Amino acid sequence: MVICANSWAVYQGLTLGLTTWKLQNWLVGHLPIWGQAMWQDLWKMGHQKEVIIYHVSGHIPLATTGNDEVDALVKVQ
Repeated sequence: MVICANSWAVYQGLTLGLTTWKLQNWLVGHLPIWGQAMWQDLWKMGHQKEVIIYHVSGHIPLATTGNDEVDALVKVQ
């Protein structure tokens, strides 16, 4: 699985935060992490497949192939 994130927060969560959050029972301090279910799903997927994570430039037209398409697919719910 290849994940390309144009958000440094998401990239750092995937590369640095997941292990820490898992060890801390998905809490930061005494509060649940934001988007806990999503991060837990990503944790599970990451242990079922090989995962490669990249950070790509975002919001710069034509800078990163596929970035505009990804932005079009993302919907805030």
